[in-house]
Order: sequence, then structure tokens, then C-alpha cells
Amino acid sequence: MSKAKIKIILFCTLIIFFPTFLFHILTPNWDFIVYELHAKYFCFNGKYFEWFRPPLVSLFLCVFPKPIFLFLSSLFFVLTVLNFCKKFRISDNFLKLLILFPLTLFFNNISGSDLLALTFLILSLFTFPKFYSAIFFGFSFLTRYNYFIFLPLFLWLGKSNRKNLFQFFALTSLIIFPWLFYNFALKNDFLFSIKNSLKLNIQERNFTINFLDIFIIVIFSLILFVFLLRCKNFKSEKTIFFLIFFILSLVSYVTIPKKEIRYLLPISIPVSYFILNSFKNFRRVLWFLVILDFLIIIIFCRNLIFSINRLTWEDIEFIFQKIKNKKCISSNLWPFFNYKNLPTLPLPFHPKVVEDYMKKGFTFVIYKHGEIPSSLWNYSFLTLYEDKNFLILKSENECNLSIKKVEVSYEKVEVEYE
Repeated sequence: MSKAKIKIILFCTLIIFFPTFLFHILTPNWDFIVYELHAKYFCFNGKYFEWFRPPLVSLFLCVFPKPIFLFLSSLFFVLTVLNFCKKFRISDNFLKLLILFPLTLFFNNISGSDLLALTFLILSLFTFPKFYSAIFFGFSFLTRYNYFIFLPLFLWLGKSNRKNLFQFFALTSLIIFPWLFYNFALKNDFLFSIKNSLKLNIQERNFTINFLDIFIIVIFSLILFVFLLRCKNFKSEKTIFFLIFFILSLVSYVTIPKKEIRYLLPISIPVSYFILNSFKNFRRVLWFLVILDFLIIIIFCRNLIFSINRLTWEDIEFIFQKIKNKKCISSNLWPFFNYKNLPTLPLPFHPKVVEDYMKKGFTFVIYKHGEIPSSLWNYSFLTLYEDKNFLILKSENECNLSIKKVEVSYEKVEVEYE
């Protein structure tokens, strides 16, 4: 590999890495913190675990601290995209376009799982039909369960050889099986984690769509329309492949009731391909993306400075200092307190659970801008502290228990006391 290529790879890696790294310094992210808690649970006898999350990110975090994980996953993505371009005979300009694409630049690794899942998916696509393609697709699924929706891409790539498809499915199942067996060993249900994820993220969520969702979908659809108008060979296998990729990415996003922009990350692959093959003046396209990226940075900085209800590391530290000596705590910021080694349970929604916590002498720490169960307001508490962001309530009983371990599933919270 030439020195020039190494410099390009490192440059692209740093472009992806730095915005995400700065984001994690400035803003606590719920999902990433939970993955770090899972890493402690799996590898360092940690105290907190959620069943509705896939395991792979946490296992990587057992080995790599957050900054190294973010850098290596960025580097892994860049190298994978370069090889993807070789396999599908796409210009290296595709990488430049993809790196500067706002979805990739700003929403790649916020939660820790999105970029890694997409990288494993791309890796499995360009190595298909080799046997290790199934390993990478299994890893993609064990990073984000909803990436199973991209299975039709492999059906298309392997349509002429059923033997390859059978081998692919068999080996993918083999890669996933240890996690399924872990579920069965502890919960007597092979699909316990997957079912919990489905209930939490799909079945029990209210479907919402806002103006930004519609705007983004319209823009991407217009890009697709321009591509189809200028496409010289609509029936080529490559064109159909990227069309399938686009449709599956869009379906995946639309069918998620509670949407976040980062869920659209997979669509950056086909959309970048459509842009690359729709506009002749590539330099103008890059400059447009650079200007768009700067505008997004300005908007982000403005929101960072003027946002009133944004939760910060300083907020978490402030309220932590007020409760750090408490034994039994329930809060709607429970992952953050667990992250600071203060075992904390979620706020209870069911009246019977509220009454049980009150008898045990729990302290309730409420972040006013988060989700608050209405059942709490049916009981009287002692108010220990209140300001514009936080409210600390206490039952009259004193807690003589120490929380040893917390396991959260969709239907219940299992607590082990010392």
C-alpha cells in the first residue's frame, strides 16, 4: 500500500472519528453508557445489565476503552468501504462522498452500534459467497438485531447458487447460536433478548413521524429519481443491488416507531452511489456537502449553547453528589448512576412496585425533562431537593438494603440485594 493511500485512509478515519469523539466528550449518550455497563457485566463482574440489547459492542468494549473503540471502528469502516469499492468496481470517489455525507459524518457512532453494524454488513456483502461472509453478517446481527432485514441482499447475490446460500444461512446461525444459548441457559428462552428488543422498540412504541423524517425521505427519493433518469443500464445487477439496498434501508427506518436520524445510516451507502452516478461535476457535489456539513455544525453548536433542557455530564455529576451516599435509589436516569458505580433501578410504573419501593425506603431521583411515571404522583413523599431540572423524593421508611445486581428486561426489573 502506497504512502499516499495510507494518508487518505488515516485522513478519512480522523474525519469520522473526531466529530463522534467530541460528541461523547460534550454529551452523555444513554445507549453507549449502557454498552459500557454491559462490558463491565460480561467481563468485570459488573452490576447492571439490559436484556434487550445485542452483545457484540459490549464485548468489544471489554477489550478496548471508548476512545480506542471509536477510532478503530472508524478505521475499520474506511478500510471496509475501500474493499467494497474494489469488489463492486466503484470509483474511490465513493469513499470521499460517503465520508462527507452528513449521516456518516455526524451520526456514525453516537450509540456505539450503528457504524460497527454497517461495517460488518458491508464486509459480509463484498466477501460473499466466501464462508466468512456469514461470520460477518452474524456479527452485524449481534450488533444491531434489525440488520436482519438486509438478508434479501444475500438472496440476490446468491440467486444463482443455492448451495452458497445454504452454507451462508447455516454458518450465520452457528455464529448467532452461542448468544441464543446464553439466553436459554439464563432465561429458558433462546430468543429472550430478541423478543425484548422487539417489544421495546417496535410492538409497544407509539408510531411517530415528523416533518424532518418526511423531508429526509423526500430528499433521498428525489436523489433516487435523478439517478433513475440518468441511469444508462437500469437492469444491471449492480443497479438492482443498490436499489434493493435503498428500499430495505428505507423500510427499516419507516417501520421503527420511535425514529432517530442515526437509524438511517445504512441508506448512506446506496444514496452515495446514486449521487456519484447522477452528477457529473464531482467537485461541486463535494463542496456542497462540505457547506452542508458546516451548516449542521453551526446548528449543533447553537443547540449545544442555547439548549435549556439538554442533559450534561455536569448535571449528572451535580445530582450524583447529592445522592452518592444513598443505598436504595430509583431514577429515570438510572444508567448514568449505575455508570458511576451507584446501583440504581428504573422509576416504577406499576402502583404495586411503587408501594414495594416505598416500604423498602427507596429514594426517587427524578429528571424533570425525562419520562416520569404518572403512578408516582398518587403517593406522598418527603421532598429532599428540587430545582428546575431535578426532584429528589424519599419515602418515610429507611433503606437497610444494598443493591448487588440489576437485570432489566422489558417486562420486569430483577434485583439482587446483598
